[in-house]
Amino acid sequence: MGKMTLYHWDGYRSAKIIFMLMEMGVMDDFDIIRLNSLDPDKQAMEEYKKNVHPHGTIPALVIEGETIMLESTSICLFLADKYGKLLPDSKYKHDYYDWIIYCSLTLDSILDTFWHQWKVTPPKYDEATMKNTTKRWDVCINHLTKTLSDGREYICGSSFTAADCTLGYYLDWAENLKDGILLKGHPKVTEYLDRLKKRPAFKESMTYK
Repeated sequence: MGKMTLYHWDGYRSAKIIFMLMEMGVMDDFDIIRLNSLDPDKQAMEEYKKNVHPHGTIPALVIEGETIMLESTSICLFLADKYGKLLPDSKYKHDYYDWIIYCSLTLDSILDTFWHQWKVTPPKYDEATMKNTTKRWDVCINHLTKTLSDGREYICGSSFTAADCTLGYYLDWAENLKDGILLKGHPKVTEYLDRLKKRPAFKESMTYK
């Protein structure tokens, strides 16, 4: 396999991939190229869209001489399999796949809506959209609480996996919106996030520059 290049910007979805790479101890296998897709260098973005990612979003993983991967979820799953690390015990394999996909589809769309309503469009926002999105979030956070209520340390039991890297990213995003209001009143979730925060790679990856 050729040299791998990861396109990244701090705070973007590529942070969960950086989290994985740090946990696996394989950062030296990658060239990390920082590219802000919201406020990009126009020439650099044109080249990026032409040669790497047609939508111009982050992340992208370029595997020299082989392929380019565009979806953060598929990149996480691929790298865990490639290195044979951060994989679940067989008992929790269904949780592993389900939570990685759940985060990247269900949680992502909800948090993206909150972010746009609170960060991009204030002081006014669409009340109907916020009401519907809050209902959806409540279902998600209750589902996560129920999953964590069987005493498991991580989302796949006692083993830290790539699913925790993914979920950790989204919970960090939630905590940094509106003074953490989305996580208030959910102790099982905040205790889980606190466990992730104690891992040295967590803080470094979420602010990696």
